[in-house]
Amino acid sequence: GKGLLLHTSMVASTTGTPLALLYQQIWARKDSEKGKTKDRQKKLIEEKESYKWIKGIEESNKILSATTKVHIADREADIYELFFMPPEANAELLIRACRSRRTTASASLWEEISNLPLAASIVLQIPNETGHKKESKTVEVRYQKIELLRPKHSKSSYESVWLTAIEVREPEIEDEERGIWWKLLTTLEVKDVEDVKLYILWYTYRWLIERFHYVLKSGCKIEALQLKQAESLKKAVVMYSLAGFKIMQLTYQSRETPQVSCEVVLSKNEWEALYIRIHKTGTLPTIPPTLEQAAKWIGRLGGHLGRKSDGPPGLKTIWRGYQRLRDFTDLYVLIKNEKNLGND
Repeated sequence: GKGLLLHTSMVASTTGTPLALLYQQIWARKDSEKGKTKDRQKKLIEEKESYKWIKGIEESNKILSATTKVHIADREADIYELFFMPPEANAELLIRACRSRRTTASASLWEEISNLPLAASIVLQIPNETGHKKESKTVEVRYQKIELLRPKHSKSSYESVWLTAIEVREPEIEDEERGIWWKLLTTLEVKDVEDVKLYILWYTYRWLIERFHYVLKSGCKIEALQLKQAESLKKAVVMYSLAGFKIMQLTYQSRETPQVSCEVVLSKNEWEALYIRIHKTGTLPTIPPTLEQAAKWIGRLGGHLGRKSDGPPGLKTIWRGYQRLRDFTDLYVLIKNEKNLGND
């Protein structure tokens, strides 16, 4: 009766295009664990809810074994066990910190970084709350390689680990909740400030997971399901996740590679039904439309006006249009099957 929790691992390209859902963990919190937060340090990491981060990384590493990977996560993933894991080839970490760790040089890591000379000022394009528009934010960048000490209560075999600490901060900001003040820890090699700028850009791709949750909750209405059995709800989460991610692919991939065939995302029946609905004709082209064109048509079904000032359709109009397309496709397949039966 208290619901389920979902942790998703997604893979994106180095240019910020979502490519696939890699791994999902679904669980419910136990009533017996309520009020036992103070005993967390006595538990093994495998017994803690935060183990989801390590499990997600391990499973993603298995799936993408031969690929160089950068695991990006928000402040909830700032757990020392993550940094003190045995290093794996072709796998790096880029984690937003929420704690002030001990280093060999200072008792307060982030005070040390804040007092460093300015390394660069850069302009970030940050999506607003709706995700439709991006706002320009000028931020100051400071960074330094640091030796992070093992926590006193840790039983890790490592005494310390070397990481690069990166501070990304709007001038005069004193509260992390009132502006951009990112504290990043990474295992990635830093040769110069250009590397740091690239890693900051990669960190902004973490917003993709928020957009996925937006589609899952607001578009697919996953939280409104009233299924009686937890197992049924888990299965529904998986199916809705696949549908939600398809919406993301349509939206982002059509901007990244607009001229590819729409069949990289849509089935043959889907694009044929879409073409017939938009053009009001039963004569189909021999070559599938481009992904950009298909996304525009789907956006039109979802209410996108397509004016020059509107830009490409967003997630909301794409999911509305795709819902309508699914209805058209079901009808199209039914009619096509009936015709085939009649010919037989």
